[in-house]
This record gives sequence, structure tokens and C-alpha cells, in this order.
Amino acid sequence: MKKTIITAVIALTSMALPAQVNASEIKKGDTLEISNPSGSSYQHIHFPKDNLIIKRGGINNDASVIGKKVVVTEIITEETGTKVRISPTDNSRFYNALRSVTVDIEAALKEGEIK
Repeated sequence: MKKTIITAVIALTSMALPAQVNASEIKKGDTLEISNPSGSSYQHIHFPKDNLIIKRGGINNDASVIGKKVVVTEIITEETGTKVRISPTDNSRFYNALRSVTVDIEAALKEGEIK
């Protein structure tokens, strides 16, 4: 009986601990980091298609984006959720072609594409 109560208490307290940053806590000017994509490509960070990146003179290489520090420049609240516009902190470009991109922040945090 004691083991069951202790297990239940541990389970309830561990669910109450915040695992990651909530989208409501993100403000303009916060610094985040881009992680590995959740699949073969980024699902919640809205990069354009490969042909548009190449057309703009960019290099389509995910290694140049992974681990990049970004800053939140704009918060967009919609009926479907919160989106943010991010740009690199070092004033460079994503894939050497894009100054900023939008991110579905709640889903990206949940999937681990942004930390």
C-alpha cells in the first residue's frame, strides 16, 4: 500500500514540473536555439522550399542552421495559435538567403525543433 501511494505522489508531482518553456513565456527579444528537425525536414519552422533557397543564391544545408542562435523579432497571435518571427543573432542569413522566418512556436517547442 505504501509503495502505491509513494508511486502516485511521485507521478503527480513529476507531471506538475514544467518540462520546457511555454509559448506564453516567450517575449520579443528572447534568444532561442534551433535544434535538429523533428523529421527529415523542419515541420514547424517555415523555411521556403529548396528551389526557392537556391534561386535566391543560398546553399541548402541544414548543418548551417542547426545550433544557430536566433532572436524573436515579432510575435503574431492568430486564431490557430502563436507564431513568432525569428532572425539570427549575428545578423547573418538562414541558408545565406533568408533574413527571417516564422515559427509555429508551440509546436516547435513541443517537437524540440527550437529550445
